[in-house]
Amino acid sequence: MHIEGNNSLKQLEEELIIRKNIYNFLGAYFYNPQSAEELKKLIEENPFEELKNIHLNEYFMKGTDLLEEFCKNNLETEPQQLSKRLKEEFYRLFIGPERLKAPPYESVYLGKDKIVFDVQTLQIRDCYRCWGLEVEKKYQEPDDHIGIELQFMSYLIDQAVLSLNGKKETLYENLLDQQYFLSQHILAFGPDFFQLVIHNTQEDFYQGLAFLAHGFIKEDLNYLRQLQKEWEPYFKMAQAI
Repeated sequence: MHIEGNNSLKQLEEELIIRKNIYNFLGAYFYNPQSAEELKKLIEENPFEELKNIHLNEYFMKGTDLLEEFCKNNLETEPQQLSKRLKEEFYRLFIGPERLKAPPYESVYLGKDKIVFDVQTLQIRDCYRCWGLEVEKKYQEPDDHIGIELQFMSYLIDQAVLSLNGKKETLYENLLDQQYFLSQHILAFGPDFFQLVIHNTQEDFYQGLAFLAHGFIKEDLNYLRQLQKEWEPYFKMAQAI
């Protein structure tokens, strides 16, 4: 990709927006159980047919297949009934009251004592603060919840889009921040979390989300590394001016 060309910049913007939307979608659905209205809209739109055109890896394709079938199989399902069923599974997997099947907190996987609100929570909080952000319920909900981390990636990408349409020299630093947060945090525990979801649920919906997310974050790091290489000369040139 030649970053100086308008066509290439337009293509990059489109790629960034796709990434932003995927992270936002995954973050929202791993953070909260969705309402009947939201599920009804998702099933009717079935965006996973289009996502299947993005050939990333087997995990990603497995996820899109499961989610596409979920949408097709539940077209006639009463939305309130479906929402109730998925909410019960969401609580069983991620909230409790019984022992969590798939704890959604980074510190549980990486912390010395395998508990919530460990040092990883504070590290994540610092990452958010660097971008002027703060979790609304930070003393009730740990900052290192997988859903919040995925949505933070969506925010960073949104800022990258703004940089692309404004001060392009700031895009390179944004890409470094994305790469750091993804590699040092989300990828440091995400694969283990997603595997727990896959092995502990029979719901195609949550299996599909986990497969899709697992495949996506792995390939996204490769994408960011390549993008960083392409933008590095531009950044150095801007710094020299």
